[in-house]
Amino acid sequence: MAIIQKKQVEKKILLMAAKMDFARFIPLGVAYIAAYCEKEGYNVQIYDEIPDSHKTLSDTLKSYKPDVVGISCMTATYTRARNYAKEIRETLPNVPIVFGGVHPTVATEETLKNDFVDFIVCGEGEETFVEFLQKHGSNCDYSKIAGLAYKKEGKISINRPRPVLEGLDSLPMPARHLFPMDYYTQRWNWPRGYWYKTANMMSSRGCPYDCNFCGSKSMFGRSFRACSTKRTVDEIELLVKTYGFECISFSDDTFAINKKRAIEICHEVKRRKIKAVYRYQLRANTCDEDLIKELKEAGCVHIDIGAESGSDEILKEMKKGITVKQIKDAIAMIKKYNIHTGVTFIIGSPGETMQEIEATRELASEIDADYTQFFIMTPYPGTELYSYAKENKLIPDTLTFDSFRHGGSDLKPFLNTIVPPDKLVKLRDELNVSFASKIGKNYLKQPNFINDLIKIFATNPYLFFKFTKEYMKTQNIGSALKLVLPHKL
Repeated sequence: MAIIQKKQVEKKILLMAAKMDFARFIPLGVAYIAAYCEKEGYNVQIYDEIPDSHKTLSDTLKSYKPDVVGISCMTATYTRARNYAKEIRETLPNVPIVFGGVHPTVATEETLKNDFVDFIVCGEGEETFVEFLQKHGSNCDYSKIAGLAYKKEGKISINRPRPVLEGLDSLPMPARHLFPMDYYTQRWNWPRGYWYKTANMMSSRGCPYDCNFCGSKSMFGRSFRACSTKRTVDEIELLVKTYGFECISFSDDTFAINKKRAIEICHEVKRRKIKAVYRYQLRANTCDEDLIKELKEAGCVHIDIGAESGSDEILKEMKKGITVKQIKDAIAMIKKYNIHTGVTFIIGSPGETMQEIEATRELASEIDADYTQFFIMTPYPGTELYSYAKENKLIPDTLTFDSFRHGGSDLKPFLNTIVPPDKLVKLRDELNVSFASKIGKNYLKQPNFINDLIKIFATNPYLFFKFTKEYMKTQNIGSALKLVLPHKL
C-alpha cells in the first residue's frame, strides 16, 4: 500500500505583532495564526522584538527571505506596524504585506491607503489568512476570500465578512515554541502585587455586553464561544509542565459569563492537581459566592474588575451593564475569600462632571482594592464611542491614528468634555499616585522578588539608581519596575 505523505507547502511565512511595551505576554493573536499555518504545512517564523535581542528585523528578512509577511496591530501600535511595513518594503520590495488585528479590521480603508500595506485580514484571522496563502498568486480572484480586503490597480476592495469560528477546540494551541520563551518565562509584576512566571492564555472569544468604549466585538463578535473544559485545562497543564509557568492569567473578556463552565474548569484543575495559581478578569455582575469560592479553591490569587465609574449615570452612559452596588458587592465577595483585587476606573467620559469624578474617587477609596488604576476615556476606532464622538464633533478633525496611546502617562485626552483636558491629566496622575503605595508593600513580602532584583542590580548597578529615583518620585513600584523588567535575569 502506498503511503500518502502530507504535501509540504513551500511558502515561508513571517509573522509579527507591533507591541506597546515589553510585558512578558506573548501576542496570542499572532501565536494562533502561526499555529494554524503550521497545521496546514507552512514554514513559519515569528519576529518578536524583545529587549536585549541582537537580531533585528532587517537581519530576519535577509536570512529567512519570507514569501509573505503578516503584521498584527492595534490603534495604539499602528504607527509601529507601519514602520515595520516600510522597512520590509525597502528590504524585500516584492513581498506581499498583510495587516491584521483590531485596528486594520475597524479602519480597513484608511489602513489600505498606506503604500506599504497590500492586504488586510479582517476579524478572526486563522481561516482567512490560510485561504489567502493557499490562493495567493497572479491569477487569484481575491474577491472570493471572505474576510479579506485588498488593493488592485490602486482600487480598494473590502470583501464580505467571514463568520466567526464556532468550534474553538479545532484550533491548535498557540505556537509558543516559535517565541523566545526564555524571556517570557521569567518572573515579572503580573498579576499586580505578585512576582510570578506568568503566562497569558485565552479560553473563549466574544462578549455579549455592549460597553461603548470597547472594540472587542469588532474582532470577536458578541456571541460567547468557548473552548471545552478539557481543552482549556490541557493548555494550562502544558504551560505549567512544559514551560514551568507558575501563574496563568486569563485574557478572556467574559471568563465567567458561563458560570457552569467556569466552575467545571476549577474542578478539573483540582482533579489534575496542577501546581499553579490564577488571575482572572471578571465583570462585577458575574461575581457570586459559588463562583468566587470555586475560583479560590482552584488557586485563584487575583481578580481584576473593570469598575469604570462611581456614578450609576455614567455607567449607564457607558452601557457598562453594571451598577455601583454590584461593584461594591463583587469586591466585598472577592475580599471575603482573601483574593487580591485589581480595579480600573475611567474618567473623562462625555458629559461627566467633576462631581461624578469625585464619586469615582470616593468609590475607589471605599472598596480599597489591592491595586487601583485610573485611565482617561479614549474613543478608539471601532467603538460606539468613537462613532458618537465623530458625529457630535467631540474629537478634533485633525486627529490621526498616531495620536492614540493605550494608557500610560503619555496618554492625553482629546475628547471635548466638560472637564478640561489639562485638568483631566492632572486628576488622573493625582488619583493614580494616591492609590499607588498599597500595592508596593506586597512585593516586599515575596522572596523571589527580592532575589531577582538583587540579581538584576548586581549585573546592572546603574539600574538600582534609576529604579530608586523613579520610585521616590512616583511612589509607584510599577512605574519603577518598567525600568528593570526589560533586562533578563
